Amino acid sequence: MRKQWVLVHESLVYELPSQAVARFMQRRISKARSSGQVLPLQVPVPGSVDVVTVLIDASTRVSVRSRRYS
Repeated sequence: MRKQWVLVHESLVYELPSQAVARFMQRRISKARSSGQVLPLQVPVPGSVDVVTVLIDASTRVSVRSRRYS
């Protein structure tokens, strides 16, 4: 069984390449919520050189989750 890390922003789900990236995203989300600042998160698109930029602040519905699959 493997774990896959994802960023859920509003109703969109973005795959994250590793647990290290997931932890980084969690720290940025916490910083945005505690500071009241608007912070950009650049989410890498798997299998591509592209990134998606997501803006987060204290009221943004965003979370990092893990999924297990086999």
